[in-house]
Amino acid sequence: MPEPKRHHYVPESYSKAFAGRDGFIWLYDKWERRALSLTPKNALTVGHLYRQPIHAEKRFNSSLENYFANSADSDWPSLRDAVARSDMLTQEQWGKLVEFVCAQLVRVPLSMNAVIE
Repeated sequence: MPEPKRHHYVPESYSKAFAGRDGFIWLYDKWERRALSLTPKNALTVGHLYRQPIHAEKRFNSSLENYFANSADSDWPSLRDAVARSDMLTQEQWGKLVEFVCAQLVRVPLSMNAVIE
């Protein structure tokens, strides 16, 4: 399976909730001072943001991106729906919600840059 190139620092499953009927979300780039409309698949991404080198094997590892995509983010839609319905969350659901929220704090480019620097 090819390694993902576009790494979402805001989960696609999260930003989909803000899309209009046309499937696009509006973003404002404060550095460029312009608004743009993108699909959640193409929005809030940085190429290879979480890619880590494995020097001994002369390759890169995307396990952090895979963790975000397949673990921390995968339960978000059902958790969001449960909270919106005011359902009582199970202990497992609470754990997944906390995991999701904590992942959001550390996955943005500014946090990643702080670790690198």
